[in-house]
Amino acid sequence: MDGKNEIVSACWGANCYVYYKPVEQGKNKMVKLEMNLQGNITTGTELYKQNSKEIIKKIVELYEYIYKNYVT
Repeated sequence: MDGKNEIVSACWGANCYVYYKPVEQGKNKMVKLEMNLQGNITTGTELYKQNSKEIIKKIVELYEYIYKNYVT
C-alpha cells in the first residue's frame, strides 16, 4: 500500500487530482470521476456507485496513469 500512497502524494504534489462528481442526489448516489490535471479538468463518461469497489479500483488505476504520464 505504501507504493500507492507515494503515487497519490506525488500526483497531489504535481496538482493532479481524481475525485467524484455526483450526477444524482441521495444515499449511494451514482457518480462520475473527474480528473484535474494542473487545471485541465476532464470528466469521465462511466457511472459508478459511490464508494463501490469498482470506483476505488478505477481511482487507483487513474492515479497510476497520471503518475506514469504526467508526474514522472
